[in-house]
Amino acid sequence: MEPTYIDQPAFTILGVVASAAPGSHDYERLWLAFDALAEHVRPLSADGCYYGAHVPGASPDVVDYVAGMAVADGVADAVGLVARVVPASRYAVFPCTVATIPRTYAHIQRAWRPPEGYAIDHTRADLEVYSPASAGPDAPVEIRVPLCRTGS
Repeated sequence: MEPTYIDQPAFTILGVVASAAPGSHDYERLWLAFDALAEHVRPLSADGCYYGAHVPGASPDVVDYVAGMAVADGVADAVGLVARVVPASRYAVFPCTVATIPRTYAHIQRAWRPPEGYAIDHTRADLEVYSPASAGPDAPVEIRVPLCRTGS
């Protein structure tokens, strides 16, 4: 499972957020909370896609998960919604489906290695990008892993 690579410009996600230990978020509850407010975000969406972002916290024991949509720069928090800027980064992009997200993350964490001269950038958000056109277990997803240059 080899990724492709992209340079992602900075963008803003408007959505709902929860803080928890890595891997312990209640993703279904978060997406249901976003769905309840999505009618306010969809008209502002930059690309129609849905984004899940694992944003590193001040401590390695806490990660924020933002469930939302990309919006134009400058969009501010709204009632029940938080705007988070995702800095520009180079990403390794792993295509998968909703059903294979856990298996894809397991592959990334256990078997995959970044290309020479790069490392995973643990200071930036991992992204899940969900297509607006489909839903269900076979819906396409991209997992984007941020990279940074190393000294080599």
